[in-house]
Amino acid sequence: MKKKKLKLLVCVLAMGFCVSLANADITSNLVAHWKLDEDSGTMAFDSSTIFSNDMSVVGTASWDTGIVGDYSLDFDGGRAYTAATPDYGAGAGGLMEDGQLTISFWVRHDSLTNNQFTFAFFASSANYIELKRETSGRLLVSSKIDGSSGWAPFTDPASYINDNEWHHVAIVMNLSTFDYYVDGVYSNSRAVPRVSGLVGNPYFAIATRRDWGQYPLMGAMDDVRLYNRMLTADDIAELLTVAQYPPIVDAGPLQSLLWPGSAVTLQMNATATDDGNPDPPGALTYIWSQISGPTVTFAEPCNVEDAFVTFPSVGFYELKLNVSDGQKSTEDTVRVNIRATNDPIAYWDFDEGTGLTVDDDSANNNEGTLAGDLEPNWVSGWVNSNDALEFFGVAATTVSSYVDITSDPAAADPNLDTLKYEVSLSAWFKIDDLANTYHPAIIASSDKGWRLYVESDGDKAGWLTFTPGDSIAAAAARVYSGRSVADGCWHHAVGAYDGSTSYLYLDGQLSASAPNTGSNDLLDVTDGVPVIIGGRCKIDDMSVERSWNGLIDDVRVHSYALSAAHVADLADDAALIPIVDAGGDQEFWLKDGSLVLDATVIDDAKPAAATLVWTQTSGPEGGVATFDPCDIEDPYVTFSLPGQYVLRLTADDGLKAVYDYAAINVISPTCEDIISDGLLIKSDISGPADAPDCYIDLYDFAAFAGDWLRCNNPEDVDCEYVY
Repeated sequence: MKKKKLKLLVCVLAMGFCVSLANADITSNLVAHWKLDEDSGTMAFDSSTIFSNDMSVVGTASWDTGIVGDYSLDFDGGRAYTAATPDYGAGAGGLMEDGQLTISFWVRHDSLTNNQFTFAFFASSANYIELKRETSGRLLVSSKIDGSSGWAPFTDPASYINDNEWHHVAIVMNLSTFDYYVDGVYSNSRAVPRVSGLVGNPYFAIATRRDWGQYPLMGAMDDVRLYNRMLTADDIAELLTVAQYPPIVDAGPLQSLLWPGSAVTLQMNATATDDGNPDPPGALTYIWSQISGPTVTFAEPCNVEDAFVTFPSVGFYELKLNVSDGQKSTEDTVRVNIRATNDPIAYWDFDEGTGLTVDDDSANNNEGTLAGDLEPNWVSGWVNSNDALEFFGVAATTVSSYVDITSDPAAADPNLDTLKYEVSLSAWFKIDDLANTYHPAIIASSDKGWRLYVESDGDKAGWLTFTPGDSIAAAAARVYSGRSVADGCWHHAVGAYDGSTSYLYLDGQLSASAPNTGSNDLLDVTDGVPVIIGGRCKIDDMSVERSWNGLIDDVRVHSYALSAAHVADLADDAALIPIVDAGGDQEFWLKDGSLVLDATVIDDAKPAAATLVWTQTSGPEGGVATFDPCDIEDPYVTFSLPGQYVLRLTADDGLKAVYDYAAINVISPTCEDIISDGLLIKSDISGPADAPDCYIDLYDFAAFAGDWLRCNNPEDVDCEYVY
């Protein structure tokens, strides 16, 4: 199941940070320390025991599980603040009397909307410091000290806080510089004018800015500290070791299978990791339990990570795994879908040929009605040579043309109204062009739910697209065919979601897959909103949009993710045009003789096996590419001249001639290549630049003549002695 996971920040920094650092000191000059471990009440007590600058907790703040110790303050718009004139043990010079200050805290932003403030020091309108987090996650310090003001951002993008998880922030300052750290990692510094410090003893507030209540923190804070000195990098690293992370738990992916006819035992596939604290016990304990479904049996021992579970019958099951490290615990759920049949829960073969009703050939009763401004027409079909429907949707004039599906409320679960965990959409379709359409839909549960459609504009125009729904991180889990289907030919499409990953198949081949990266893994349940074939229904006003302009045949909905083999079987129900890939663009050395091309042609031999032919479409002047032979997938090809060649592979199965191109850059060796390969003629000893030039000419003769009768044999006293 999808869930938000905490990062093990301590060990991310360095292995050495998992133990006490020899030179670290996190106790001296600690002038205020709010652990936020009270768990109740309206006071946050200062545990530094020196000055007792307790905070009042007001508004909607509440106590919650923390990252340091047991608890934290979850503000959700509330705030906490000290007295108007707290005591930090400083003299007349104020908090920064010695010119140094460090602010340290843990923060978790639960909402990324709006600017949010984390803390504020306020001595006067001329002396304050406060920290803001922008919607991008960037942190900025706003300060005004002795009248000098400005915004100073944390510039390292790695320091941005935008993931709804706990992070440690430290701001270390003296009279001229602010240094910024996030999760123990230095971000950047900001130079500030030399100042005398924060005048007086400013009040300190968290989860708000200096003027109370504006841009409040929507999230939690823990372990807030003030030091009247500059902490070192080792000190800050040591502060990260006090964090107590709960275990990270993943109960495993959804398991989906066909009922074997009797009780079935499955082993769970969970994972749990931890930071090893507290120690003791230094180990994890596991507790499995059942949330829903027919009663299961956990085999002994059941207190293990990957327990064995026996499922008694068909049904949807949800199990929970709770993992504890002795102080904190985390739980996650896993779902098991045991289906009675592999048959679709809805199947419209469009073979009626007449009338306004489309029958559901599944065991359910999801009948469809031809509807819209221009009702679809019955035409000759593609699958089994029977009937299909032609749609006439026009986006420019909002002309609709679709099939309105009435789901059967008495249908067994799962049905079109209750699909939550998995889905597969299968259809044959044909569309000529996209001139009068806008993202036309083949089938959709709603404008927010699962849908199979064609992109109509931008760099993906013509691409088949599948999304499991907007609540499942729609942009991330949306998948594309990568090639246009608006070619006037019949194609087969399957979009599938298995509870964690989206898949898109085009003409029996997997085009793309994408994991669900969001926190939700359930499909949008749109009970009361009709499934539309040839468009999609808008939830807010129940109108139909994105109408189809083309043909559709043999539409199916399954309650589970189809396998690649099942998809291939469906695609084999009718003829498909060839899929042609001429191979990637490449470079080739002319001196190497011949190149073996690396193409791929997928053909179903319907209505006949595709004939292949390679041709040259362009090349350098006088350049000729010769194929041997020209009618196979991967022939040899030779080139007469160097230069850029474009080659085309065409596959024609009688339905359509499909082609693709490959660009070959044919390179001729240079003199430098001859020299580096050691292939120079021995007498090539010179040239215009006093170096070999791949020519035997007067330069070589002159060099030879200039050295005529010279010698440098050390054994001959008449020769030049080079030593």
